[in-house]
Parts: sequence; C-alpha cells; structure tokens
Amino acid sequence: YGFRLDEGDFARIEADAEGFLACEQLGVRMRLENGALVMYDAESGHVLLTESEAERAAREVERAAREAAEQEVLRLREELKRVSGSN
Repeated sequence: YGFRLDEGDFARIEADAEGFLACEQLGVRMRLENGALVMYDAESGHVLLTESEAERAAREVERAAREAAEQEVLRLREELKRVSGSN
C-alpha cells in the first residue's frame, strides 16, 4: 500500500492485483522487485531506467554496435582476399 495527498490529508491507496501502485500525476506504476523500487511508464509498460541504468544500457548498445562493425570489417577483408586471389 501507499499514500496519496488528498485535499491536505494523506489517503491510503492499495496496490493492484499485480502489486503496483499508480501515480496518476506522473503517469507511472511502481512496485518493489527484489527489494528495489521499479517504475514503469503507465501507458507503454516500459521500465523507467535510472540515470546510471540508462548510461549503462547506452554503453552496452555502443559496445555491441562496435563489435558488430568489427566483425563486418573482418568479413569484408576475408571476402576481399577471396575475390582478389581468384583474379
């Protein structure tokens, strides 16, 4: 359960069947997962990342893209060797 400020008083709010509390003002749903507060966009259902989580995710995307590009370079070099060797 949680509390919502209602006309100057705190009113208790109950979690839904999935354990979420809704914050209509922010458009989020939140619940505890493994002891951590996790917030979800109420419309999309996507997890809202903390700043450090978003930075970590961006670094991982960059790393994966770099590795893919390096693999493509290796593949193209091998293809160039193969084509050049057959002339």
